[in-house]
Formats: sequence, C-alpha cells, structure tokens
Amino acid sequence: MIDLSHLTEEEQSMIMTVLKRDEELKKTEEERIKQLQKTSAPVESRLKYLTGEWFYEAKSLRHRDKIHGSEIILASMKQRKAGSLGGSATLFKH
Repeated sequence: MIDLSHLTEEEQSMIMTVLKRDEELKKTEEERIKQLQKTSAPVESRLKYLTGEWFYEAKSLRHRDKIHGSEIILASMKQRKAGSLGGSATLFKH
C-alpha cells in the first residue's frame, strides 16, 4: 500500500476522478474490442493489431507479477477510507 495520509481531501478527490475516468475508458475500450470482434472476422493477427491485444501481451510479458499503479492507489485510498472517521469517508464512494 501507499501512504496517502499527506494528501488533502481535494487532492484525493482529483485522484478519484482520474481513477473513475480510467475505469470508464477501460470499459469503452472493451466495448470497442467486442464490436470489432462481432462486425468482422479478420485474420487473427489483424484482429490482434486492431484491438491492441498485442500491446497488452507484450506488457504482460514485461511486467509479470506486478500490480497496476492505479490498483495500488485505489486500494490505498479504500484502506484509508476504512480507517478514517467522519465525513471524509463519503468522499471515496463509487
């Protein structure tokens, strides 16, 4: 976990906004890939290129057993939320 106790509530809010936007972009990309797979049946290597799957395969080979940075930050913020008292806990609700 990362110690985020030094962040103000405004900074935490901005980080959560970025993390939510990242999640939205991931979902949009997943939908785009599903549409590509449904609309045509191109050669497997072309589909891999169009969907960006080649990038994620290369990334997974390079970064085996490593946790994505946004996951670490989100887990740290959730842990802090669970330990905090008062109104700041509502800041992190999804």
